[in-house]
Amino acid sequence: MSEEDETTLSQIDLDIPRTIPRGLEGDCLLDLRLQKIMRRTLYIWSQENGGSTYFQGLTDVLCQMMLTLLSLYQDPARYSEDALTTQALYQLEADTFWCFSIFMDSMRHYYTQNLNVGMQAALGKVKDIVDIVDERLMTHLEGEGLELLHFALRWMLCLFTREFHYNCVSRIWDSYLSEGEHYMADFHIHLCASMILKHRRQLHDMDFAEALTLLQHLPTEGYTIIETEELLWRTCVLRSTGEKLKDLCATAAFVHIAKASSTGKIIEQAVIIKHEKKKHIL
Repeated sequence: MSEEDETTLSQIDLDIPRTIPRGLEGDCLLDLRLQKIMRRTLYIWSQENGGSTYFQGLTDVLCQMMLTLLSLYQDPARYSEDALTTQALYQLEADTFWCFSIFMDSMRHYYTQNLNVGMQAALGKVKDIVDIVDERLMTHLEGEGLELLHFALRWMLCLFTREFHYNCVSRIWDSYLSEGEHYMADFHIHLCASMILKHRRQLHDMDFAEALTLLQHLPTEGYTIIETEELLWRTCVLRSTGEKLKDLCATAAFVHIAKASSTGKIIEQAVIIKHEKKKHIL
């Protein structure tokens, strides 16, 4: 085993025991068999995906996926080691690995070997969306010296697993999956923008420290499925509005080009007529 592989495994072993989804009841994650599933999945995934690498936060994503699949066999909150058979463990590990791989593959443009470049690209898209809806807000935040990297990096890396209750994350991811693997990342980016815009009124009047505190510690502790559904609805509206704006901009550009083209042809024809007149006079 190479030194790099040993470093990866050491970091995974450090992260797994301290991974506890918000609101998860029971002690199912103390089962060493489940911890080993997470360890093998993360290590093999990092080896199989040359363009990506392991980073802190992936344990949160994988844990959410594994617990969701575990619920097919028993309720994680009422977990019993004896009730989970060896065959069920094998099936759980296989399902966890492939579901995690497909899920992460949909985000592959951002979870690159050079994570900094991928995250900058993703956060740049979030910024563009917020800027279109509320340019004054982005100007204010930038004027205060607040960048998306200060607070939204965790949103991107952990896919909101640290911001919401375990059950709410499942509902959010359900929307991701319903978009299909080619559009999951786009929906997630719009959700990040929607989270910022949801608090735009407060943020307009906040300085750097106040805004950073709000966005790093989102007031989602009391969120239920109802509030989560509202946020997802806001995200769908935001994305739909953005697509319509793009279509309008494209149409406006086409009309502008068409008008310019028509004007050019008129001018060209006028020059020809003028030239013909000069020849006739001469």
